[in-house]
Amino acid sequence: MTSSVKRRRRIFAATVYAILIVGAAIFCFPIFMLLSRSLMTTVESTVVPAKFFPSVLQWHNYVDIFKAVGTLEGTSYWWLWFKNTAVLEVMVIAGTVLSSVWVAYGFTRIKFPGRNFVFAVVMGTMMIPSTVTMIPLYTIFSDLNWLNTLHPLIWPMWCGGGAVNIFLVVQFLRTLPRELNESARIDGANEFKIFFRIVLPAAVPILTAVGVGAFVGVWNDLVNPLLYLNTKDMWTLALGVSTLNVNVGEIGGIPYVFAACTIFSLPPIVLFTFAQKYFIESVVMSGIKG
Repeated sequence: MTSSVKRRRRIFAATVYAILIVGAAIFCFPIFMLLSRSLMTTVESTVVPAKFFPSVLQWHNYVDIFKAVGTLEGTSYWWLWFKNTAVLEVMVIAGTVLSSVWVAYGFTRIKFPGRNFVFAVVMGTMMIPSTVTMIPLYTIFSDLNWLNTLHPLIWPMWCGGGAVNIFLVVQFLRTLPRELNESARIDGANEFKIFFRIVLPAAVPILTAVGVGAFVGVWNDLVNPLLYLNTKDMWTLALGVSTLNVNVGEIGGIPYVFAACTIFSLPPIVLFTFAQKYFIESVVMSGIKG
């Protein structure tokens, strides 16, 4: 390899890394500003032109924010919101993962009349805007006396887990050799044993991706809690954090809101950091194969 070729390759690599560094800096800048302003005083956070660094780090903002929302019978609303969110996360993740893989197993491993048509109908539901079903669903949940409870946010995800998740799991299961199922049937295994002992363990990567997506979806969901949860003690963390801007005068201003948003942003970042390998590999495999 000549020196000129090596030089061109080094220049190309340096250019690529420079572009990646600039892109990463652009995407990380909002996170930097979120953290920086959470450590400012109220005056510093509103000056023009804007300051990028606080004069003195106001770490007490992160302590004071927990006193800002008040209590209910001695229990902080933060704790109530966290408990509601934790219940939702566990139930929704379990429902999404289990129901989506079960439905996908039926589409990929069980032959029945009209299977392709039913699958096309399920995929077609992705084209329906959520705003179209919002009023009918609200009416149904109202008739069931589920308003101001967590039921409207939990049980729909146990009914298939969503068309997108079904599609991802179907695409992944299509990459698994059918000979595994046939061998298990020869050994006398029924569909339930095949599903739980063969398919489910093999589908761990895609189910991890589906679980991460379900976690982020619940964690960031504001519309549905705002629609179905009426009293403050039933709110989720997303809904509670979104109302802080109404009380900025009481809790000290913008830095407290930014401190709450910083804390609220950490769990999804940490989760994706540890699960990104499974998430990226399974989504790529599901999207390009089958």
